[in-house]
Amino acid sequence: MQNTFTKTTDEVLTELSSSRQGLSSNEAQTRLIKHGKNELAKAQKKSWLARFFAQFKDIMIILLLVSAAISLVFGIIEKKGATEFIDTAIILFIVILNAVLGVIQEAKAENAMDSLKNMSQPYSKVLRNNEVIFVKTSDLVVGDIVILEAGDVLPADLRLIECVNLTCDESMLTGESLPVSKNADIVLDTKTALGDRKNMGFSSSVVTYGRGKGIVVATGQNTEIGKIAGMLNQNIGNEKTTLQISLNKFAKIITVCVLVIAFAIFMIDIFFTNQHWTESLMTAIAIAVAAIPESMMIVVTIILSIGVTKLAKQNVIIRRLHSVETLGCCEVICSDKTGTITQNKMTVRKIFFNNQTYDPAKLDKDQMSILLENMVLCNDAKMQTNELIGDPTETALLECAAQFGYLKTSLEQVWQRVNEIPFDSNRKLMTTVNQKGDNFQQYTKGAFDEIIKRCKQIYIDGQVRKITAEDVATLRQVNSDLCSQALRVLGYAYRSCKNKDDMLEDGLIFVGMTGMIDPPRAEVHAALQKCKRAGMQAIMITGDHKDTAYAIAKELGMVTKYSEVVEGAHLDNFSDEELKTEVTKFKVYARVSPEHKVRIVQAFKALKKENVGEEELNIIQQLVLKETNKETLAKDVDMMPAWMKRIIKPMLTA
Repeated sequence: MQNTFTKTTDEVLTELSSSRQGLSSNEAQTRLIKHGKNELAKAQKKSWLARFFAQFKDIMIILLLVSAAISLVFGIIEKKGATEFIDTAIILFIVILNAVLGVIQEAKAENAMDSLKNMSQPYSKVLRNNEVIFVKTSDLVVGDIVILEAGDVLPADLRLIECVNLTCDESMLTGESLPVSKNADIVLDTKTALGDRKNMGFSSSVVTYGRGKGIVVATGQNTEIGKIAGMLNQNIGNEKTTLQISLNKFAKIITVCVLVIAFAIFMIDIFFTNQHWTESLMTAIAIAVAAIPESMMIVVTIILSIGVTKLAKQNVIIRRLHSVETLGCCEVICSDKTGTITQNKMTVRKIFFNNQTYDPAKLDKDQMSILLENMVLCNDAKMQTNELIGDPTETALLECAAQFGYLKTSLEQVWQRVNEIPFDSNRKLMTTVNQKGDNFQQYTKGAFDEIIKRCKQIYIDGQVRKITAEDVATLRQVNSDLCSQALRVLGYAYRSCKNKDDMLEDGLIFVGMTGMIDPPRAEVHAALQKCKRAGMQAIMITGDHKDTAYAIAKELGMVTKYSEVVEGAHLDNFSDEELKTEVTKFKVYARVSPEHKVRIVQAFKALKKENVGEEELNIIQQLVLKETNKETLAKDVDMMPAWMKRIIKPMLTA
């Protein structure tokens, strides 16, 4: 069912012939038989034998096999002993070794891609016959009502019909770092991007908070994650690598030259010597076999195998042996952001306290104990087996506080939670009441705009005083500055309570703010510099928001201006031909869908390579050597196209 996010829950239930009580067992079984299991389509795999023989399709391999056959025939005809079969044995060893290594690499790559099919949980909680039962995820059908709780992995694509503070981590699908707050009651426009479909739940995303219900609208290959798997299978073709093209071209030249020379020698022997034609033929064949470079393939295979081994140590799996060489021809690297360029872990980058903005590492914990207590106690994340479990935002707060010695397990033993108002997407606040002896303290955290309008006082320099209009203006400016850095800002406040039931989200004392983001990996900046020195351009393609993507890219030096960032919706305005001319204008692609990612990569691949003839080459050389200062040129060479770098760089070192 298409575009269910544009319809109300009742419309979806009606179109799918379902109800809020779920399907009957008989109807579910009928649909399962009709539409198949909720599994990703399994590509028809080749047998090991088929893969092995597929390695013999290259012209160079065929030429070597012909050479081996001829050598074998010679050995049999001449009858000069086993030594005559050495050439045949060597050639066959080379060819078989190449085929075996190729099969092994393809098998490794397939195993890695198959892991995509193992991301769903084995059982799901489903309503059938108005009863809650556990059903194998593979047996889910369109129209089933799935019950969701924190920690569940969504088993299919769902149109949500009920949400209670429901948030889902969709970073694996969309690339968005923060969990997405869901709302079953909204109806969206048809042009709404995948990452903004807040009334939908997607297969393989994870419920991080709250609970809800959803009706299954797509299963198996029809889910968004299934579409990605399908596109991967469609785009993994048998495209020849640069090395294979060069070897095939070389093989054709060798074949033609050898045949011409062998024929010429045969004709010369026939007309200018007294040899019998059979002897002349044997002489011509011997020369042809000798001219074939049998050792070339073993050299190429050994070198590529060394490359595969080195890449494997860097956790890189190469699908085909010849692809190793293709990396040396790479000019553009398209990379996802979340989990690749960034850590896929929210981290507190800024703390505003006492009218100043700090880096967490430069703070004195004794000055900000009230803020740290708020970060830890007004928090639902938990520590289990030395691992923080919960919403990424809340785990980031606990990690930050732990740097100052404020551990949740220890602090909650002193300040026990006795009451709470859970986070609500409408209020955008969370409140807890904690008791220490006869003292009760309320802690509230949430969106800055919601916090500030509930505060009557402010905590500054260890004192509590009335908050003024100037204070509010300053705080709003700080919030704006933090947001402009693509940081997620939370505000914090507290108040003293008379008892556990004295809980009001009003008349609060403002404490401070935190700004957090999914930061870049430590090694990424150095990797980008290596790419630049090698003449390669790194492109970020992410489903995350434009501002967040720009902030990360700017920090890493991938972009210098905002106009180098474009959203996926803008790409829909271009045809495939137009996209070829536009694709090089941008360094960051944000809020893109999986389909956009494929189009972008295909546009880069379809760009025609610049061909420079002898005349153009001479003109460039004259300009460089006669009218351009080498020192000046050296500063600009990194901005040149890759084909020009290959021409210019040797001149600079001449």
